[in-house]
Parts: sequence; structure tokens; C-alpha cells
Amino acid sequence: MQGSGLTRLILFTVLSVILVGVHAFDPRAYDAERGKEATCDAVKRTGTLSRTDGWGLFKSREKFVVEKEEIVTTQIRYIDINPTAEKTILMVHGWPGMWSTWAYQIEEFKNDFRLIVPNLRGFGNSTLTGNARSSGTLQDLVSDMACILKHAGVDQVICMGHDWGSQICYEMGRSRPDITSAVVGVPIPYVPAARSFVPPAFHAKFIRRFMYQVFFDEHSDKAAAELDTDIRRSLRAFYRSLKRPLPDGFLKKRDTVLGPFGSKEILPIIYLTPEEEDYLVEQFEIQGFKNTLYLYATENRYQSWKLSHDQGNHTITQPVLTVYPTKDLVVNWKLIAFVLRSSKYIPNLTTETIPGDHLPHMESPDAFNAVVRKWMSKVGVLGSEEKGRVTDEL
Repeated sequence: MQGSGLTRLILFTVLSVILVGVHAFDPRAYDAERGKEATCDAVKRTGTLSRTDGWGLFKSREKFVVEKEEIVTTQIRYIDINPTAEKTILMVHGWPGMWSTWAYQIEEFKNDFRLIVPNLRGFGNSTLTGNARSSGTLQDLVSDMACILKHAGVDQVICMGHDWGSQICYEMGRSRPDITSAVVGVPIPYVPAARSFVPPAFHAKFIRRFMYQVFFDEHSDKAAAELDTDIRRSLRAFYRSLKRPLPDGFLKKRDTVLGPFGSKEILPIIYLTPEEEDYLVEQFEIQGFKNTLYLYATENRYQSWKLSHDQGNHTITQPVLTVYPTKDLVVNWKLIAFVLRSSKYIPNLTTETIPGDHLPHMESPDAFNAVVRKWMSKVGVLGSEEKGRVTDEL
């Protein structure tokens, strides 16, 4: 190793100790000792996506028609912590996440709540069965969550989600209020399906850093191949922080995602320990990125919208906390929530803002955890600390 590289490694190690502090999380130990798998029914769909000429701002119209459905099974891996606690939090990761990205929240809440922390289908050891582009709707993922809760013997949860996980939790609150007592979403607001379907390419016309979603949608094989070339480098690019500037073209290209970095070194993830980063890389090496990009497929997005839209019940009646970062590189989510009129559909909504980019629960975990605890106390969903804390030895 050259001197400059060694110097950077030493500086990163010192900085990690300063930033992470006493944070010591062993994902492999949790996986080995708390990991479980549920066999869940899933719907395998095939169909046709059509694009027709539109009008005005909508130059094209997308519509997915399901031609065949069959029931298959999938294996969903989850971590089960403190199973004797009175109340349960379901923690749902986003992209490109794994269960272990909730480390700071696991450490914070593990003695007061039962924690069910899954890998979404297609991530890590959770399998993806069927046509990925059309068999991974928000409703499919809610069904997976309901399946693992049944497997764990849990009747009702507080659903806490990040990124796509927040959308899963909002949908779970909307469509399955029987198993969802409250919802926490970060950093993305509720996107009600009351209006017309809007494809990813339309969003990208106005929000340039949504263009990577078009790349993931229209060229998923090419995108997966690029990301799989160096999984560690890919993860480091997306686990960004306000403390580190990024290339101006990052997330703005329709034909590449990592191209703007060139050959520039991408430093380790600043809010993960080296062991946590290694584990995250190992988990993505199991299936690669291809089986995770279904989240961005127009086929799945259209079906998610259509089912919710046709049902017509867009209101989430449970208590909801949405936590925004001070400066998400991609977009101002508070502004998006205003445009979408998200609060109209959530009568019991609390919003908070904490320092960070797209992952404030990892960048500013103390602030995030404090906000969540305060909100829990306010709406009456605190865990079992009133009866005495149960200490988890991990």
C-alpha cells in the first residue's frame, strides 16, 4: 500500500472512532443467533407493459396488463430480537439496504421492544421468485411483511421504514391497519395514489437526480452489471453523507450511475464500522444487485399505484411520523410532500427534520432516535420500559 493510501486509511479509522463513538454492532452475531426464515406465498405475474402517446406534460402513458398469475413461495430472512417484549417494531430497509442498516435503531430500541428486522425479497438470503419486473409491488412486499409477522407470532407492529421501506410501511398502514398500529417513515413522505400514475421518466424531467431511477428501470441488466462489478465501491457511492462532496453528475445519467466518479477513490462508509461495511458487501454478494432493482420497474410501480388507486381509501388513520433530512442530495422531500398534499391523507401526522442527507437515521442516529422516542411518548406507543427493561446481551 502506498503512503497516501495508508494515510487515508488511518485517518478514516480515527474518524470512524470519533463519529461512531461507542457504537459496536456485530451483524454476523445477530444473523447467526437471531436469524429466522419464513416461507411465504408470493404471486408470480407475467403481462405486457404498453406505452401510448399522451398529452400536455405527459408525453407517454404507461399501462401494465397482467396476463397470468400463479402462486409460488419465497423465503424471507429476518432477525428477531427480544421476543418477550410487549410491543414490536418492524424495521424495513430501503435500497440499497439490508436489515443491518438499522444497527443504530436496533441498539436503541432492543431492550424496550421486540424487533423484527427483515431483508426484503431479492436482498441477501431473501429469495425473489418470478418475474422481478412485475412480481414485486408494494402490496407484494406488504404481504411478505404480514407473512413474517405471522411466522413470528406477532399481531401488530409499529412499522418503521427507510427509503422504499417507508413506502412499504405507509402502504402497510393504509391497507393493513389491522396489523399496523403506527408508522415511521424516513426520509420520504407518503405518496398517495389518488392522482394519475406518473412514470419515473416524467419525474426525472424535473428532478435531475431521479435520472438514475430511469437507468435502473429501462436498463436494469446494464445497471446491475455496473453495480456488481465492484459491490463495495457501489455501496460506498450510495451511502453518502453531507460531510463528503459527490460528483455533480452523480445520479443524473440515463446510461450510468457510477460513471461520474471516474477512477476516483470512494472512501469507506463513514457511519459504518469496517465490520459492518464488510457484512453489507457480503450480503449483496449473495444475489448481486439485479434482484433488487425490481423496486424501480415501471411494471411494479404501475401495479402498486393501480391497486391503491382503485381501492380508493388513501387515508392512513394511524399515528405517522415522517422524518426529513436537512439536505437530501436528490430532492427536498418536504417540498414534495407539500406538492403531493401528503398531510391531507394523514390526519395524525407528525413531521420532524434532523441533520443529514438521505440516511439521517444513520448519519444522525442520536437525533433520529430521540425524535422517534419523543413521538412514541406523545402518541402512546412506547414499549415495555414501564414494566422493566429486558437487556439483550448482543
